[in-house]
Amino acid sequence: MTQFRKPPKSFSAYLSILSDPSKIQYVGPRAIFNHNYLPPKIIPRQKKTEVLHGIIQDALEDQYNTNLTLYGLKGAGKNLMMNVIFQWFQLQNKTGKSDKSDSLSPIILPVDCADQELGQIIFTVLQELCQTLNVSLRLQDAMTWDTITLWNTFKLLLKKCKRPVILYMQKIEYVEDEIMEKFLNFAKSTENLHILSSINTGNQFYAFNQFSQLDHRVRLGILDKSELMDVVSQRSIMAFKNYIDPTALNLIIDYIIEYGTKVPGSCINILKRIYPIIEEKGEILAEDIRRIIQYHFEGVTIDSLAMADYVMKTSMEERLFLDYLINYFRNPAQFYIKKEEITRAYKMTAEEMGFSVRSTELGSRFQNITNAQILHPSHFLQNEQNEQKEQYPSNEKDFLPNRNHYLSLPVEEVNQIIDMSFGLVKDIF
Repeated sequence: MTQFRKPPKSFSAYLSILSDPSKIQYVGPRAIFNHNYLPPKIIPRQKKTEVLHGIIQDALEDQYNTNLTLYGLKGAGKNLMMNVIFQWFQLQNKTGKSDKSDSLSPIILPVDCADQELGQIIFTVLQELCQTLNVSLRLQDAMTWDTITLWNTFKLLLKKCKRPVILYMQKIEYVEDEIMEKFLNFAKSTENLHILSSINTGNQFYAFNQFSQLDHRVRLGILDKSELMDVVSQRSIMAFKNYIDPTALNLIIDYIIEYGTKVPGSCINILKRIYPIIEEKGEILAEDIRRIIQYHFEGVTIDSLAMADYVMKTSMEERLFLDYLINYFRNPAQFYIKKEEITRAYKMTAEEMGFSVRSTELGSRFQNITNAQILHPSHFLQNEQNEQKEQYPSNEKDFLPNRNHYLSLPVEEVNQIIDMSFGLVKDIF
């Protein structure tokens, strides 16, 4: 639990302390590998977290039951949001001095429902509840109980609780609708049970019409580019001893936007993959990231097929132009190719093939390369202050997009496809 010199007076103040930028510092690999780790800076769900806390707090203060679910993409931050609220309640438990604060202080019972039978779910809840209430439970005997006995024991212990109980059921997509409805109905028939749940539903709205006793449905959507950058940069500072070049972090975000899902979990999963590389080498190179992405996202494999099809059908001029572009990335320090380098590669092609450089042909041939998913335009400009400018410059004679571009596959993979097109290697398919 986060330590505070002076306990915050309100939940809003508590979130403000957690969001203090000065608290972003190295804490070690637990910042990315600990599933329940609470980062010092809670981003970017602060407003929604306050709303969620308000719903629960109102139910506790007015002493009525509430059933609520958080839903959205896997990795959207549902557990993080809940854990932030639970830590606040635990902090209140330690600092509460009045009878009123004791009566409102909830008992938190988390249970992960993934791949669990109903009996296993109830048994886990019973363990947590008995430990909190200091009730002796012979685990050897309880493990042999049937589901009905476990359920009745849970109901009996609830009656002994003088404080409200929050049952937090994670990943309820693993629970049959009839069983979940039974939990929700039971909560409404008790005086002190609130059921909070999370469910991975994908990036769509969900009605939950099958649950008649569900009071609140809170959706967590995707993040924008700047929010994703906040997540990956701050977690990298906390998890890695060695400094990571911001350009490398930009490339990670570009890949996530192009191929992945725009949620905090995607950022953290990539950081997990690069962790052993940085620990071994002390740095992360562009080719290292490309190799990781090649097998991390399914869409990259699809792009490689489109790339091979394009290279085999294209003209010698475009093929040579592509070869010069790819050679630029042989330098492991090159994460992106700039507009000036693209123009230079085309001039070298024109000089070797003996034709004149025309802006329209340059723009058209480069567009063919991006259409084949070989290079992608970055979502970041060299100077983010120019973000409001159009992607294409106002000069009508300049047909190149005003963006840096990154390579979709490792250099060695693209070179193999190009060599095959020149007849230097056999067909790789």
